[in-house]
Amino acid sequence: AFFAAYWSDQRDLADPAVLIQLLNSRGLDGAAVVERSRGDPIRSDLRGRTDEAIARGVFGAPTFVVDGALFWGQDRVELVIATAKGWRPRADLDDFHFNQER
Repeated sequence: AFFAAYWSDQRDLADPAVLIQLLNSRGLDGAAVVERSRGDPIRSDLRGRTDEAIARGVFGAPTFVVDGALFWGQDRVELVIATAKGWRPRADLDDFHFNQER
């Protein structure tokens, strides 16, 4: 819901009212979730996850890591889903590098 709201519908995810509406639309108590997100435990967790993302090589949003594979960009969501379901690229492409001779 958040990705569609931001990337497709260009909604402002910095606006608490937008977040509350999106969370409510998924059956959650949006106001309670937004309020909880303002607390120190959540902020501390976010800092830790940000440090972990940087260590993994994340450099933009959205970025997904599935089974050690990093995917960047909203146009890669289908590959993220496929990888989560067990898809893997062909084995003969594992060592493929652009602009390099074999």
